[in-house]
Order: sequence, then structure tokens, then C-alpha cells
Amino acid sequence: MGMKGLKLISNKKFVYTDKIAFPMKLVNKDWARVKVKAAGLCGSDVQKIFSEKSLDKYGLNTDILGHEISGVVDLVSPLNKNINKGDRVTIKPLIYCEKCEYCKKGKYQFCFNLKTIGKFYPGGFQEYILAPIKNIFKISTKISFEEACLIDIVAVATHSFNMASEPKNKNIAIFGDGPLSIVLAQILKFKKNNIFVFGKNSFRLKIVKEFVDYIFNVNEVDFNEFANFFDLVFEVRGGNQSETIINSIKITKPLGKILVLGVFDLDFYGKFIFRNLFYKEISLTGINSYGYYKNEDEFKMAINLVEKKIINLKKIITHKFKFEEVNKVIQLLKKKEKKFVKIIFVP
Repeated sequence: MGMKGLKLISNKKFVYTDKIAFPMKLVNKDWARVKVKAAGLCGSDVQKIFSEKSLDKYGLNTDILGHEISGVVDLVSPLNKNINKGDRVTIKPLIYCEKCEYCKKGKYQFCFNLKTIGKFYPGGFQEYILAPIKNIFKISTKISFEEACLIDIVAVATHSFNMASEPKNKNIAIFGDGPLSIVLAQILKFKKNNIFVFGKNSFRLKIVKEFVDYIFNVNEVDFNEFANFFDLVFEVRGGNQSETIINSIKITKPLGKILVLGVFDLDFYGKFIFRNLFYKEISLTGINSYGYYKNEDEFKMAINLVEKKIINLKKIITHKFKFEEVNKVIQLLKKKEKKFVKIIFVP
């Protein structure tokens, strides 16, 4: 049976088709079928679509991207007691074994057998998706499907906050003005921290300004003026540059901490002066997805933040497209249109 969706045919060829092969019957009672209502276009998806590198380098096992997903349960085994047909849900994309060393520690993002929806299994850029029941979380009507598909972003921001030891009343810098930066800023501000955001996109900076204390265009800042000022710095830009790490080291206090969330390009080798980092005994910490924190799943924590309206996701959803409008999306990205934050596909 064929259905509608988006296929990544090759580098720079991301196309709409109504002939995606799909097993409409469940082959496993522990999985369910979900009718997709919304799917977010992540920066990592964009990297793959426009990559100059071989797609094999990304470890792709599927040509259907999309790991930010919400929808309605369409088919589920009658033996299951956790979800029912018609339930409004969001899907956690990380599928882990629960048996390895890291899973037992609650760090399932490092599972030896980790398989990800949108990378190993077909993702959310299609009309229907199959997912393990343990990865399907019910949501209330307080959350729209468009908001619910972005729970993955909130979970990463939640994990970042927890990895920073739940800071309160701290001076904190964020490099980056994308969706993750805006969500992270809201969590940090809710905990009464003083937030400074350094970005390049004036449209996005105006949005983040609603949630933070100060915004700056990085091209207009002398970072020497902020030397040794911040307790914590979150690098959320990534890409193919070293400036954000260099400036993070400069503005972080002795004994401070830099947390790197930004997705840097494959095989990118950055440069910074090691002495400047170690002289101040700064901790440089990587952030990878999310897991459990104090015995609670950070994905569930993220749902709770959105349910309680602590996080405003509507502000970052600037564009919605149907699958068949994919060429409009490609042109928007190629032109590097400045007036957008988050693109959502709404089948």
C-alpha cells in the first residue's frame, strides 16, 4: 500500500511522493500505528538534506526523515493497556534496549543498541508512522499537535538545564537564536536566572527578547567587555565555526561551565586556545539528547513543562506546510530567509 510523504532520495533531493511503501498491519503487539498530525523540521534534518557529504556518513537506515512527531493513535493491539485508538500523542524518537550498561543507569541516549526514528526507522515525514508503545506518550488537549511535535526540543533543553545542575539566580549566556535557544532561555528564565542571548538573526532575537533580559548581535559585541562575567554559557549554535567556543571561554568565570548543545558539522575540527580554558579551570561539557534525571524521564518532564504553559512553543512556530509544498520549504531554506524560526509539516 502506498501513502503520502517526503523522501530523501539523495544529497539535495528531498521530494514529495504519494507512493511510500508502508505496512498497514502491525507486525508487533508492542508497537502501534500513529496518524501523523504534525512533524517538525529539525536543523539536523536540514543538514542531511543539503549535505555535501555522503549520506552514509550520517548512518541513515531510512529515506524518511523526521523525529519531531505528534499525532493520533490509529491502530494498536487489543492486548495493550497503555494507549488506545484515538489517543492524542507525541513520540519519543530514541528507541533503546533497556538492558545495556547505559540504559540501566538511566542514560538511554548512550544505549549500545540505540535506534532512532527518522534515522534507523522511518520518520514522521509521512502520513502514518509505526513506533514502540513505550515511546508513545499521551498528551492532553491543553497542547496542540503543533506544540506536541516539539516536545523533543523541550526535552533537550530540559536535559541541558539538568546537566547544568539546575541553575538559579546565575548570570548565563546563550550563543544562538534558534528554536532550542529560545526554549532553553524560557526554562532558565523561569528559574530566575539572568539571561543574555548572543545571536545574528534580528527577527529571532526579537522573539527571544520576550523571554530574557538582554539580547546582542554577535557582530556588534566586544566580548572583552564580558570577560569573566558568566557563571554558565550554553553554546547552541554549532555549525562550522570556532568563534562561539573561543568567546565562551573568554566570558566564563573561573570555575564556570560551558555546555555545548550546538550541532557541529560532521568532521569539523575546531580551534581554541587550550590554556585559556584550563587556566580558569572551566568545565567544557557536551550535551546529547536526553535521558533520565533523578529517576524521571526528561521527555516526560518536557511534556509537563508545556502542559503547565511554562514553555511557550507557539512563538517559535513561524511556518506550516503540507508535504506537497516541500519545494516552498526548500526555496525558503536555500534563500536563507531570515524571518522564520521553526518549520512544521502538517499533513
